[in-house]
Amino acid sequence: SFFNAIQEYFINDDSNCSKGIDETSQVSPDSEIGSNVSIGPNVVISNDVKIHDNVIIGANSFIGDNTVIGKNTIIHPNVSIYRKISIGENVVINSGSVIGAFGFGIIYDEKKNTAQVPHIGTVEIHDHVVIGSGCTIDRATLSKTVIGSGTKMDGQVHIAHNVKIGENCIIAGQAAIGGSSVLGKNVVLGGQVGVIDNLVIGDNCVVAAKSAVMKSIDKNTT
Repeated sequence: SFFNAIQEYFINDDSNCSKGIDETSQVSPDSEIGSNVSIGPNVVISNDVKIHDNVIIGANSFIGDNTVIGKNTIIHPNVSIYRKISIGENVVINSGSVIGAFGFGIIYDEKKNTAQVPHIGTVEIHDHVVIGSGCTIDRATLSKTVIGSGTKMDGQVHIAHNVKIGENCIIAGQAAIGGSSVLGKNVVLGGQVGVIDNLVIGDNCVVAAKSAVMKSIDKNTT
């Protein structure tokens, strides 16, 4: 189809990375690198990373320990992927995005000092996901933050810890989804939408730009 041809063009010509493994990159000998993988200048690949065939990683990106990256995925320059992250096949992550940082889990101790809640979970990004530039997807506290297959995210989107996003969602720029909220399949969030924590937005919902979502929404709601 026409769109398949366009996609093939971008995969070949818009990766912002030359072919092969640049001599300035640092790749751990404990990591597995598939065939036809391109790794740009100053990229760091940490220990026990598994990178499948035809992956492209742009300059100055960081891949943390025990991360898995599926085949045909493109990681543009200056992306940070923390440890133990799972990224599927045919994923695109644009520049400046951070995957797997600690979430915003803050508590007060007995002296009323703030303390960071440990985050020992992970992030799981399924196949055919596109993540825009400057996005942040936080790791879960204990389980996993999930981005479903086919979901497309604009730039500067924030996904908090423990969020579950279903298949084929569309999330416009500067939207933010609070911790442990769940989006069903085919949900559309307009620009600058804010979803508070622990809500459920059902399948096929559409939320207009600049909306503040303060309670759960039944499926098929606009």
